[in-house]
Amino acid sequence: MLKFLSLILLFHSINSFSQDELSKAQTADISKYSNTQSNTLFISTGFNEAPILDKTQLEKLKDRKIYHVDFVYTAYRESETFDQNKLNQSRVSSLKEILPQLTTDEPTWSVFKQIGAKSRDEAKTYFHGFVIHYGAFLEYQQQNAFFQEIQTPFSTVQINNQTGGRAAYISGSSIEMDKYAVTFPDGSPVEGFYTLKYREFRNQSEIALSGIPMVFSSENEELFNSAGMYEIRAERDGQELILKKPAIVNFQTTDPLDGVAFYDMDKNGHWDENQKIEFTDEGNPTGFRMSANLWSRKSPKKITLRKYNNNKDIDEGDAEGYDRRILSSSADYNEYMVEIDKVSHGRYKQLKQNGDSILFATKDQGLIKKNYTILVPVENAIYFVEQITGLPIDSLEKETIDKGIIYKTKGFNSDTKLVNVLGDEPIPPSPGLVRGLKSDNFGVYNCDQIFRILHPIPLTPTYFDLETGIKLENLYVACVIDMDMNASLSYHPNHLVVNERGNNQLVLFNEKREVFLMDEAAFKNVDLKQMDAQLNVLNVTHKIKSPADLQELLKI
Repeated sequence: MLKFLSLILLFHSINSFSQDELSKAQTADISKYSNTQSNTLFISTGFNEAPILDKTQLEKLKDRKIYHVDFVYTAYRESETFDQNKLNQSRVSSLKEILPQLTTDEPTWSVFKQIGAKSRDEAKTYFHGFVIHYGAFLEYQQQNAFFQEIQTPFSTVQINNQTGGRAAYISGSSIEMDKYAVTFPDGSPVEGFYTLKYREFRNQSEIALSGIPMVFSSENEELFNSAGMYEIRAERDGQELILKKPAIVNFQTTDPLDGVAFYDMDKNGHWDENQKIEFTDEGNPTGFRMSANLWSRKSPKKITLRKYNNNKDIDEGDAEGYDRRILSSSADYNEYMVEIDKVSHGRYKQLKQNGDSILFATKDQGLIKKNYTILVPVENAIYFVEQITGLPIDSLEKETIDKGIIYKTKGFNSDTKLVNVLGDEPIPPSPGLVRGLKSDNFGVYNCDQIFRILHPIPLTPTYFDLETGIKLENLYVACVIDMDMNASLSYHPNHLVVNERGNNQLVLFNEKREVFLMDEAAFKNVDLKQMDAQLNVLNVTHKIKSPADLQELLKI
């Protein structure tokens, strides 16, 4: 940890150094440098000396990547004519000669000028040299393999290659496969059926455990705010197949955001933009109805109906915190105050826009405390529930509460998330449905919005187990999640960037696959102006078996 006696951050360019690494480095004037972070290697130069590298130190870098380098020197000099820049350049050049991995790994750099020493003897007690921050490879393929046991699994259907076929996913998306769309890797034809594999990543927890990079351009600091991502593959007899004709995906996005485009990712995790996407209020009417109203059961739904009395403050139970001024109505127990989720609210808006005369009698109260609340006349309540869930009222679970009813759908089995679809019956229009996205190759695609962190703050933290107080070692990856964005940003744990004004949460993994969490409330207590913060994280390994478990802990 950088224990600065007096820290003066001076972020400026240092073009006096000829090296590209140093010209782009983040610089700071500090009193004295020290560092207790894990996954570090100290290479000393001594005072006014060249780098000294013990060959045994190189073993620590075997099968590891160098992510960041701290270059540390002392400002004290005994002669006014002493050329510090020349010495610094020489040290960097010498280090690159004895450690060529610095060239291939292309780490980021920080330069620390120690200004506390007032004499030669004092300066000789300071550390001079390089601190190498290293770790396991965090490219897409490695992260994807690391998270495989706890990430969103593929759903599968069988497609006849001679006829092609269609499949529908639980989210409302659908996939069209042309006849003779796939071959074996050697180009030989696939006869009969093959297995189509498909999955989506729709929230921060699913994204975090996918290993999918959310960086479009690191040079321009362009990141993704996701409206949904999908991965499509196919196999036969244990072999991954090759796509010869485009798979057409009618994709149900999570949110019709402005500025969304369609991107595809190569096997190394690099993204290319394919096309811009424009959403319309009515959604896209083309697609396929899922068997047995599968769309309506895409997740267990809970719809709460309470008799509404506008003459009584609502300050208890599930309705705590609602503003009765917002919920003003002349009715007295003739209406239900109905709480539904965001997706159901989109369904409600669509039905209303389509001219449903009964739903016109409802009153949309908008977003309150992350719940969508609607006033529904009592006589229309059953119709309302059936239209929103897409299921008959008798098929729903029912729970009677004081002055109201809770209806619940029964959810689904993971094996039924993807189903074959026969015929060409269109599904109702849905906000955020994008038709005709072409996947030319099997792989990962997204419909995302570009954003930049508006108030970025760098952190170089040291991590401790909240319960035991033990410093954490052998760290793998840190996932920073700003709850205001649908993304998860992966970093080497020693160097993070967070939004100073964001609602941040941190999920940390070590190489043993242990999981540690710093939730939003704990993160707000972190002094972000202290770059070398000590972060106390809670071990939640036993609670994380799937993205749904992480979603619950993050309260998404």
